[in-house]
Amino acid sequence: MEINVDTCIFEDTGVYTANLIDSTCATSGDVSDGSFFFTAALDGCGTTISESDENSVTFSQTVYTMATTGAIFVGHPYEINFDCTYDTHNNASTSGSVDRVSAETGASNEGNFEFELKLYASEDFSEPIPEGDVVVVGERVYFAVESNLPSTVSFVLNECTISNAQFGMSYNIVNDGCVDQITQTYFHENGPYSAQAALSYAAFRFDTADDLEDDHEEEISCKITVCDNDDATSICQNPPSCGDRRRRSADPIQTELQHTRARFIRSSIRKLEENL
Repeated sequence: MEINVDTCIFEDTGVYTANLIDSTCATSGDVSDGSFFFTAALDGCGTTISESDENSVTFSQTVYTMATTGAIFVGHPYEINFDCTYDTHNNASTSGSVDRVSAETGASNEGNFEFELKLYASEDFSEPIPEGDVVVVGERVYFAVESNLPSTVSFVLNECTISNAQFGMSYNIVNDGCVDQITQTYFHENGPYSAQAALSYAAFRFDTADDLEDDHEEEISCKITVCDNDDATSICQNPPSCGDRRRRSADPIQTELQHTRARFIRSSIRKLEENL
């Protein structure tokens, strides 16, 4: 959260002092400076979640400030409240293009949580898959939805879909928080997640009239939900029952859409031919 305060609010002309809810986050200077500035993490300097529902989560911060003129002050201290609301729908991709706080003026702004969906080369989720790599049908595809969220919130996955735009086909490997058994989809850790939700599935090819030796390009997209950690009623704290399936879901504060592209899926027939 970035907060800028114009010193024109002061009636005094000398020096000012200012601090946030956590008084160790403080600044001071001359009124003639024109303004002063704070940068507060969404989980730092006393920032709190003041409101949350299925559509948004609002982080709040307060600036306490006053100024003096020499040994006296003619104005009064100020207590200024600032809110930053993160709404329901946000986009992220491997290009790193994300929406941050909008350029609005006033004490209330809106922003988006930042997420990224990455493909990895193995189950340790340390090395990214090489650009342009081709995955063979039946091989494990490793990917993760990642974020650097404040410590007051966490997230779960609600839906992950593999789609092929060329043929207009799609298939859910995670649906209503539950993994698909046919594609052997697997969560490598149970949620809720604070930084990374790691998954893998068995690569497949859509049944089309296309030549089996031709490469297909699929897109992975995931819908996720961000929850207030103190909300005992949230889906993060109350995951769905998935029967024999590994489970994970989503619902309250925030639903995000993540996507990434990679060259998938080469027919296993071609792989066998290459091994002969």
